[in-house]
Amino acid sequence: MKLIFSHANEQPIKTMRRAGFVDLVGEEHFRPNIDDAIAHARELIAAEDAAKGAKAA
Repeated sequence: MKLIFSHANEQPIKTMRRAGFVDLVGEEHFRPNIDDAIAHARELIAAEDAAKGAKAA
């Protein structure tokens, strides 16, 4: 399971960074807008599908 954030404001992100949450989730999963978040989710799904296909071969 992956967690993707969209439109996170500066103050909550600062708090999440200090708490180590951003490192835990991954900086790449914080996206500036919903369109970018959806595109990122699609990329993750495609990569997972490709990895599953490679294991099945």
